[in-house]
Order: sequence, then structure tokens, then C-alpha cells
Amino acid sequence: MRILHVDKFLRRQGGAAGYMLDVAALQRRAGHDVDFFAMQHPANLPATYEDQFPPFVQLDPPPRGALARAGTVATMVWSGRAARCLAEVVDDFRPDVVHLHNVYHQLSPSILRPLQRRGIPVVMTVHDYKLVCPSYRLLDQDGLCDACVGAGPLLTAPVRRRCKDGSIGASAVLALESSLHRLLGAWRPVSRFIAPSAFLASTLRRGGFPADEVVHLPNFVDADAIEARHGPGEGFVFVGRLSGEKGVDIAVRAVGQLPGARLTVAGDGPERAALEALAEDVA
Repeated sequence: MRILHVDKFLRRQGGAAGYMLDVAALQRRAGHDVDFFAMQHPANLPATYEDQFPPFVQLDPPPRGALARAGTVATMVWSGRAARCLAEVVDDFRPDVVHLHNVYHQLSPSILRPLQRRGIPVVMTVHDYKLVCPSYRLLDQDGLCDACVGAGPLLTAPVRRRCKDGSIGASAVLALESSLHRLLGAWRPVSRFIAPSAFLASTLRRGGFPADEVVHLPNFVDADAIEARHGPGEGFVFVGRLSGEKGVDIAVRAVGQLPGARLTVAGDGPERAALEALAEDVA
């Protein structure tokens, strides 16, 4: 089978891209013909079609100037260039199936249109809540939030709740993006949505995605690469990206209240410095 994986990143930047690369490696070992499509970046892994990738889109920090920012917002909503680039790649590679991962913002669901016109089946592993929550996380400034799950196409809650970093402007951009995608039915060409957790699967169904198109398939690990240890443990372990929605700060505070307890954190991310400072405070 010929399989094309699509993600905005083609390097191990976060769990989604790492999952994609691991799945692709398994598929190649099973004898499948696998390739990739992403946006251009100097840190990308080598790829057959890298010269046909769309240009890198910088979002953080946002570009300077009103015109440049307007162009970036337009790309987030609908990237015609990414769609044209993908059309060239699939016309040459001729995949039997396209497997999407994190394509939001830099690639956008515009890339589904050339696949739909060519009758190429599409599956998508959903690595977060973006399809039902404009800010990805089911969180607002006050805590848990599912105001946009199952809501109508015109979303105002993100602006009212300032879901994106407490900013009205940034939240309005995400609300506009998601509202237009809902109005356009932008994700309808996807045949199956793969949810790594049962909660994510149920949330997608609550958000209006057809129940028979949502499949719960947990992530995997290479058990042969892990040395099993039996017997009492030596504390607690967190493995993952160090970002606010992960709740690592809660674990640090909790362990700080347990005499003799130890928490080992394996990961990196924007909250690392704050978490290191917190660990010193509660030690």
C-alpha cells in the first residue's frame, strides 16, 4: 500500500510528529511504500518531495505589520498554496490513502480538497481537541471549558472567554478560523478520525462528528525497547511536553506535600523554567 503522511512538521517536534514518524517506520517495516508532506523548514528530516512543500509559516511570534498578519490569518483559514503543493505531490506519488496528523494553521483543511477531487481516502489521527475547541485545550482562563463542543458554526465563546492567552485579538482569530471551517464543512472529506483516548473519541462525537467515523485507537510504544523492572517503584514519573494544559504544576505541588516522595519529569517545553522554580519552592 502507498501511504502519504501529512503533518505541518517533519521532525520530532512534539508527540504528534513523533507518532507519525513511528507509525511510518512500522508501516515501512511491514512492506508499505510511505512518504511525507509538510511545510518547509531547515530542521526537517530528508523527504522525497521536500522541494514541493509549501513555505514555512511563522506564527509565534506573529509577523510584524498589519498586511503580513492579515496574510497569515488568511493562510490559517485556507491555504491555497498548501493545497496546490499537495496536489502536485499526490499526482506523482499516487497514494492509496492519506493519513493526516496536525495540519491546522500552517497547512489548513484546504489540503483536503485536492484529495477529495481525486477520490483518495483520508484518515486523520486527532492528537488534540482542535476540531471541537478553537484553542486546542478545552480550557479557558478559569479552567475547564467545553463551550464550543457541539455549538453552532458561529463561535463567540472564545472571544468572550479570551481563550487564547487572555487575548481578545488572538482569540478572535481562532474563533474566525473554526467558525469558517464549520460553515464550510471543511473536515467532511475525512473518512475516519482516529482518537487515541476514549474521552477524545466521545468528545468528537459530542462535537457533531459521526459516531461511525470516530475510531478509538490508543497510541503505542515499542515494548521491546523498554527494560521491564518488577518490584516497588521509586516515586512518580511524568513524561510529556511541559505546557500549561498538562497540569505538571499540580503534580509538583502534590508531591511536595508527601514526605519523602519524588517526582521525575521527562520532557521539555515552554513551562520548564516555571516548573523548575516551583520544584525548588516546594522542596
